[in-house]
Amino acid sequence: MSEPLPPVPPAPDFDRALAVIEQLRAQYDPKRSAAERAEREVLVAKYPGQFVAYLDAWDGERLNRTVLAASRSIGEVHAQLRARPDIEAIRHTMSVTQIHDPEDDEIWVPWCMTDSIEVEPEPEGGDGESRLPG
Repeated sequence: MSEPLPPVPPAPDFDRALAVIEQLRAQYDPKRSAAERAEREVLVAKYPGQFVAYLDAWDGERLNRTVLAASRSIGEVHAQLRARPDIEAIRHTMSVTQIHDPEDDEIWVPWCMTDSIEVEPEPEGGDGESRLPG
């Protein structure tokens, strides 16, 4: 019978990943997480089918979410943000998200991927389905 292999030491990246996980666990706040979920539902109700840029302020008890820009067009959201005099001060702390429209029965593709996807239009007399090329 052969001897067991010695244990393999963890890779340096593994130790760093564990440290980051522990930091995130220490920072987790269930109150803030619940408040963020509630604010997400507000965005879903107010801005279906739109891109929304917002800024959050957490005081330890309450989350104050300020919507900075909203539009169905990400280009329009960028234009609205560029027009703000305080954009340089807030650009690294704001968030931008796309809100799915629950009334829209089309397949939802995250906006970050849409530039590289081409869809062929439905042929006349087709079955109502759009097709990806190829």
